Amino acid sequence: MSDLPDSTFIYADKLFHIANKLEDKYYMGIALNLQGNAVRNQGKVQDALEYYPRAIRLFEEVSSSKYLITARTNYALALAQLGQVARAKKSLEEVLLMAQKADDHKNVLWIAGGIAGIYYMINDYPNAVKSIEVGIEAGTIAGDVRGVVGLMSNIGYIRTLQGEYFRALDYLNKGLQQAEKIDSKSHIALILGNIGNVHSARGDHELAQEFYRKTLETLTEVEAIGDKPAIMYDIANHYQQRGNHEKAVKISEDALRMAQEAGITYQIRDNAKILATSYRELGKYKEALAAQDIYLNMVDSLRKSGIAEETVKKDLEFDFEKRALADSLEFAKEQEIQQLTYQANLNAERNKQYGLHGGIGLLLVLGGVGFRSFQNKKKDNAIILAQKAEVEEAHKEITDSIHYAKRIQAAVLPPDAMVKKHLPGSFVLYKPKDIVAGDFYWLEEKNGTVFFAAADCTGHGVPGAMVSVVCVSGLNRSLREMNIVEPGKILDKTRELVVKEFEKSDENVQDGMDIALCSLKGKTLQYAGAHNPLWIVRNGELIETKADKQPIGKYDNPQPYATHTFELQSGDTLYIFSDGYPDQFGGEKGKKYKSVKFKQTLIELAAQPIVDQKELLDREFESWKGNHEQIDDVCVVGLKV
Repeated sequence: MSDLPDSTFIYADKLFHIANKLEDKYYMGIALNLQGNAVRNQGKVQDALEYYPRAIRLFEEVSSSKYLITARTNYALALAQLGQVARAKKSLEEVLLMAQKADDHKNVLWIAGGIAGIYYMINDYPNAVKSIEVGIEAGTIAGDVRGVVGLMSNIGYIRTLQGEYFRALDYLNKGLQQAEKIDSKSHIALILGNIGNVHSARGDHELAQEFYRKTLETLTEVEAIGDKPAIMYDIANHYQQRGNHEKAVKISEDALRMAQEAGITYQIRDNAKILATSYRELGKYKEALAAQDIYLNMVDSLRKSGIAEETVKKDLEFDFEKRALADSLEFAKEQEIQQLTYQANLNAERNKQYGLHGGIGLLLVLGGVGFRSFQNKKKDNAIILAQKAEVEEAHKEITDSIHYAKRIQAAVLPPDAMVKKHLPGSFVLYKPKDIVAGDFYWLEEKNGTVFFAAADCTGHGVPGAMVSVVCVSGLNRSLREMNIVEPGKILDKTRELVVKEFEKSDENVQDGMDIALCSLKGKTLQYAGAHNPLWIVRNGELIETKADKQPIGKYDNPQPYATHTFELQSGDTLYIFSDGYPDQFGGEKGKKYKSVKFKQTLIELAAQPIVDQKELLDREFESWKGNHEQIDDVCVVGLKV
């Protein structure tokens, strides 16, 4: 299940208030840092400055060097995005030394990437490459595949700018292989676009357009807006320089809409400029003027925010002079002047290096640091893009240290002794992706009936764990306070309680859970499910009972959950689980394990003693996963009758 972006801020805010009541400065700092990341990832960079300095002060007070490094890094990246490059570079260099001394390789990756971005902005490509190489080395040690892939894309792009096309392709092709292994569509799109830029720079425009086509196809599979407008801008710019203004308009219209939706000011500006030029070339003067208005407004907005001040100032003065002149003329004369102006701009653009206009932005989804690369360097229209950073939320931000959230979740998970007492012939394979998880298992006993479940809440890491606490509370109240004992009706009431809890927030939170819930008394089993099925292996065959296709959470036209009743036979083995095991990538080809293979594994496993099944199932998972990253929480509950 995917984690919704608006959830992180909400749960971090809840964490802050809990920690504040307990006067726990450490977790107050963690919450503030997460809130800063959440608003910055939504494009509200200025708002993030309300959170990072407070987090830094708290981490200094409690002497937490690890998270002091993280918070200072995030703060510096925000400053860079706002154009305060000198301050950002100085701060990043200081925290890089701190991280290197502490052997904090993940932070070294992010910080080195940020420093590389600043070197890029001042056209110091050799030092940008050196910084990226430092980041790649650190990311490799840390096992951060996504981070390394992103930096390989970065260095490939810079090698392109240096004219080292074969070295660029070497980095990009290696990065593409890794991106495909982890099935990161955003990284795949990013690298495909950069490969297209290499071929464009070499003058092979037909091959470049083939890679751009693949890039656009891949972007349709990326849900988050992220750097989509930046990537699409690069492609539109390429088509514009080739004289294909219809194609440029089609791409930039979509990119502009996305950039406006996400509030990414510089991409609103850049795509509006593409549209203004191409509309004019197509004779659509009204649309061209409207796009020009948007462009001018964004240039003014960026000037006020301090981004690339001197460059933007030149751009602004040039365009306002155009505007003043145009406003003083009649419409026909206005069009004539604009025609000359646009033609001058077009000629200037055509003089740029081999069509490398804008470059593909450097995107590190959940990987820490990215910077937006582009190549517009003419004196009249010099545009330097402030670094865009995507710092990993939740699990990447707080790995190895969210003991507070871990304690909260540990309090709601049934202890091993309780599981053994009420389900003696059982096992629980529980493998959180992070220290805390969105998956959980649940067990209660009431009047001789044992209730147990395997559930998968929205997200993993801290946001998933916070949702799981809400969902466990709903299950407990349904059974303990309201004395509901039929599984389907327990799920009905739990859904009602969960939806009501999230409705207290001002945000439109869509979080919830998938679950397989069972009750067992003697050999009578009752089951109800939300997306998660029940599998029973009997005499070498697997019997599947499918779940209702509706989650525990907000849902259009919700229906009551069905309760299924079975009389188990001696030797039956039943399994309930989340989707983390079958969804894991691995094997020789880096593919998903999938339900078909999972069924066959459980059929073979059911013949083994229950005491051995957990270890065998875990060994199979690790063997399949190999060197791949675990992509989700894993929870499997098995019971032999």
